[in-house]
Amino acid sequence: MNDKCGLVITTYNTESWFSQLYNSIPFEELDECVVVNGGKPYKKSYTSHTAWIQHTNNVHSHQSRIDGIQVLLGRGCEHIFIVEDDMIIKDLDIFQRYMRASKETGIKYLCFCSNADGNGQPFNRTPKQKIEYNSDILSFYGEMNNEFTYHHSSIFKEMGMYDISFQHLWDVEYVYRLLTSERFGCGFRYFPDVHDSDKYIMNNPESINNSRINTDNTRDKELSKYFQQFHDRHGHHIQSIPIWSEERFKSKLKQLYKIK
Repeated sequence: MNDKCGLVITTYNTESWFSQLYNSIPFEELDECVVVNGGKPYKKSYTSHTAWIQHTNNVHSHQSRIDGIQVLLGRGCEHIFIVEDDMIIKDLDIFQRYMRASKETGIKYLCFCSNADGNGQPFNRTPKQKIEYNSDILSFYGEMNNEFTYHHSSIFKEMGMYDISFQHLWDVEYVYRLLTSERFGCGFRYFPDVHDSDKYIMNNPESINNSRINTDNTRDKELSKYFQQFHDRHGHHIQSIPIWSEERFKSKLKQLYKIK
């Protein structure tokens, strides 16, 4: 069995945050690591443990992710992690932890619940569902984040990449397709994470109140266009996506467990 593990780090004009993340990563636990810098070059070199993609022009975060994912797929990685530069890893076992959870449950996508409204505070989370397996527990949250995610390579091979026509909401659109698919889905707004994820990773405290998103309100002005694009594509607005019943959700988990 191929257990090759790779990490994509995306960064954009925040060398101080990136440096803290870089210094927290247990590179010895990875087979491959690629950094994609979609902004200006950094002063220091961080290529001791990584491949480095430096864009000459600013690129959107979805393109940075695609660039890194394609490198890891080309290098035969079965387990693909993606982390943004405003995170800090706390436990060296993080990659093994998420891979074990995926193998145990059959779920091919896991996302750190992070600090999104509605997910609760670190070490006091409020998942919608908590499901016990033979040797693990998964929590399912009502709000999604993509700051740290695990994907089995089969997801990208079967579903393709992010739709770059969504300059905003591209991550929501992709996860919607993923979690409502017959092959990988357990229902939108059932976002899966390992139950003890706060032990392994956290948001960089410096970043929580210093977001780079929407600093000039441009994003807010543009969002309506992409909300409408999502509606035109999928037949309903994001806020009114039908929520699977608990019965359907648990039935699908049993199916994923059997085909893991």
